[in-house]
Amino acid sequence: MISGIVSISKFDEAPIPVHRTTDNLLGWLREHQYRLHLQPQLDESGATSAWGLARHFLYEVKDETFVPISVAVPWHGVRLQLSQDDDGLMASSHLALIPIEVANEVDERLKSESDEVRLRSCWPLLRCFVYLDISDYSTYPPGQQALIVASLTKLVEAAQRRQHKESTGTPERAICSGDGYIFLFLDPGEATWFAAQLATEIEHAVAKKSVPVEFHFRMGIHIGEVFPFEEAGQPSKWNYAGDGINGGRRVLDAIGPDADDLVFLSGEVLKAIRAESDSVTSYSEILDYLVNRGRKKDKHGRAWRVFELNHRDAAAGTG
Repeated sequence: MISGIVSISKFDEAPIPVHRTTDNLLGWLREHQYRLHLQPQLDESGATSAWGLARHFLYEVKDETFVPISVAVPWHGVRLQLSQDDDGLMASSHLALIPIEVANEVDERLKSESDEVRLRSCWPLLRCFVYLDISDYSTYPPGQQALIVASLTKLVEAAQRRQHKESTGTPERAICSGDGYIFLFLDPGEATWFAAQLATEIEHAVAKKSVPVEFHFRMGIHIGEVFPFEEAGQPSKWNYAGDGINGGRRVLDAIGPDADDLVFLSGEVLKAIRAESDSVTSYSEILDYLVNRGRKKDKHGRAWRVFELNHRDAAAGTG
């Protein structure tokens, strides 16, 4: 709802710059490492249904209408002295104007979870992460560590070839974590089937001695909100920060350092799978392979409700 319109006769009188295209706006965000500040859109129940540019008031210049935009940056200082959201991002005052047509395009592009407009905004992404941790990795000689990593690349490819019939099981990205990998998924069902197949591929390869070094693993799967950021010196190569990616490591902690060849899901992943299980067959099938392992504490003392995935039976049923 628009609560006011500010009229100015010409741009010289405007206190802030104008970006007339979405590309110009994105270039400005890139240059300053800003996040586009958005406003949650609430549905009738009060839940956040979408996010968009705030339009409480507009600027008018002759016959053109402009939307004032602000950016979100990490806050510094004492929390009580700042106006910020729960993510530790503080909204600045209005810094620029964009034509209302560009604002409409921005709101439309925000609907895509992979669009750069969305990635450079303060609206967090929901992602599922599969953590693969090689047990006792640091105890292997450097040459054997290299052989393990090389073997994992081939086993990941094999897992994707033997994918579930209703799920691609293809990671959006794989991030090397030093002693394993972090696999990024949009879909928790795909993440779970992928983990089941990869775990089974590793076990079969070790049993058949088709890998040059015997090794064992733990896997933790978690879903949660994250903020993307560009890796240093690598424009548009995104990495992630937030509960989603951190939680995968905590699920590994819940398994414990003395357990091998296990795949655990967090309670959040199970919630997401159950929410779709009535309409998605591949989701409902996953429930048959889960065992409640109760609450386990990570190294920080936080309790996690975790579920073990019977990955061998799950992989055998993927056909």
